Amino acid sequence: MRAWTTLWILVAALALLGLGCPEGDDDDSAGDDDTGDDDTGGDDDTGDDDAGDDDTGDDDTGDDDTGDDDTGDDDTTGNPVTVADVEAGVFTPSCSGCHGTSGGLSLQAGQAHGNTVDVASTQLPSMDRIEPSDTANSYLWHKVNGTPGSVGGSGQQMPVNSPALSSKELDLIEAWIDGGALP
Repeated sequence: MRAWTTLWILVAALALLGLGCPEGDDDDSAGDDDTGDDDTGGDDDTGDDDAGDDDTGDDDTGDDDTGDDDTGDDDTTGNPVTVADVEAGVFTPSCSGCHGTSGGLSLQAGQAHGNTVDVASTQLPSMDRIEPSDTANSYLWHKVNGTPGSVGGSGQQMPVNSPALSSKELDLIEAWIDGGALP
């Protein structure tokens, strides 16, 4: 009897650490089909609604997948990403507080395209702020990724005094630049 108690304690500890059953069931002690399981063990997820996940790279409908296939389009609509998409999704909520009406670079709606695309950076004049279809040669891309020093630039990662941009926001900027930085 003591061996079974020890075994169950070991199984419970492994389950709490997420080390149980690497493939298949999460809680298959009864041989169930995992209907409604918590989606952590590679199960078949019958009844799992996948609500709230971003499903990047898969073929589910209703997911974001922005910028995942390097075609420069926003997969939710099939349309090319425009500066208006980037303004609404990134520049206005995350950048225009500092890059608004004052300072050297305005990223406010209606001004961002003319102030960034094919415009030399003031920190690194040999590189445009946005070089259409070329993130590697777009200084703004390096600033939001924290890599301006790798191309000879300077300064801090943007946005300053705020959390770094999310992967979704970076994907949107990348899709816009790679898609030709459309107005």
